[in-house]
Amino acid sequence: MSRGGELVKQGGPVDEKSELIEVVSVPAGRWLTVKEAAAYLKIHLMTAYEWAGSGKLPSARVGRIVRIDRKALDAELERQSQGVPTVNFQRRPRKW
Repeated sequence: MSRGGELVKQGGPVDEKSELIEVVSVPAGRWLTVKEAAAYLKIHLMTAYEWAGSGKLPSARVGRIVRIDRKALDAELERQSQGVPTVNFQRRPRKW
């Protein structure tokens, strides 16, 4: 069992030879972790990190922690479902 989720078999009861998938509950708060956003979008965790870094996901960084803005994400998904072109959330260049 993993933290924050449970393991279940997709489509039926669990036995010893079943292929398990992780079910992650997504909280109702405004900010999501990258793992929660990946589960919400049903994409791979590394894809979510890449999209957050490139500006495809509305994200913010606080130190090393990345958070995804759920309201902006939902608004973007709604826009895409209506056929409006994708918005690329611009990232500010890093100052080293």
